[in-house]
Amino acid sequence: MFAGGNAGADATSFTLSARKDGGNHTIGENQYLGANASSVSDDVTISIGDGTWSYEETTMLRMNEFPEPYARTDRNTLRRVG
Repeated sequence: MFAGGNAGADATSFTLSARKDGGNHTIGENQYLGANASSVSDDVTISIGDGTWSYEETTMLRMNEFPEPYARTDRNTLRRVG
């Protein structure tokens, strides 16, 4: 996956995105994944705070086992300790 986006040099939050059907930032898959378990889109927002670095990422997945695409979201925060 090659996600991308725009952010200013002093930005403390920015979003990167990729889509399966192209553009400048696209999702590449092998033949098996493309036919059976495909990522349709991916969006990740990164936030940098005072001693923290956080992300929240949502991937839209299409799988043969489910009738409709569904969202999978992951998030985490790293905190400086010391």
